[in-house]
Amino acid sequence: MRDEIVSAETAIVDILDETFRTLAAINFDLLALGGIESQSVSDKPAPTRLIYWLVMEFVILSTPKFIPLFGSLTSCLMYMGVMSLNARRITHDADAAWSFSTMDAPPPDRLRAPVTLREIAEELNLNLLTVRRHVNTLIRSGDLKSVKGGFLVSMQSMQSDRLLSQSPQVAMHFIRLIRELDRIGYALPRNTGEDRPLLSA
Repeated sequence: MRDEIVSAETAIVDILDETFRTLAAINFDLLALGGIESQSVSDKPAPTRLIYWLVMEFVILSTPKFIPLFGSLTSCLMYMGVMSLNARRITHDADAAWSFSTMDAPPPDRLRAPVTLREIAEELNLNLLTVRRHVNTLIRSGDLKSVKGGFLVSMQSMQSDRLLSQSPQVAMHFIRLIRELDRIGYALPRNTGEDRPLLSA
């Protein structure tokens, strides 16, 4: 049981590391977003468990704002997972990523990659029956649409007031996460290229 807990904590931290490296690679300045002028220096790496709990705190603070919009935590996470997978073609392209970096300017369908039920199941570690049930629910609500090759989050859903109205508070929690990670000595990656304007928080 203890090994499973450690494995889960490590997996979450690995996802955080990869996410931050991706943001730095497209010149997203995490330090500037967090208002951090000089990064905290520590002789020892930040403890994995502490990083994990900070990430979980961010999720706990942010997710409840969205659960009522989708009816359940599973549907909410599935919506976010599909949105992320749809954007995989542009995630590592700095120019494309910055062109569609605000919630009110999502990438058009032609630039997004449809995702299959199996890909969703593998990404979220869920069985296919559960994925199919929640995908059907999200299609009926208009949040997902079926296209050739799989499913896309609908443009209408991404640009809806019910989602956009939650963005500022989630951004506030994200900034707090960055500051807390810096405080415990987590090595926030620096952007490696041309400076870009900060996203509106």
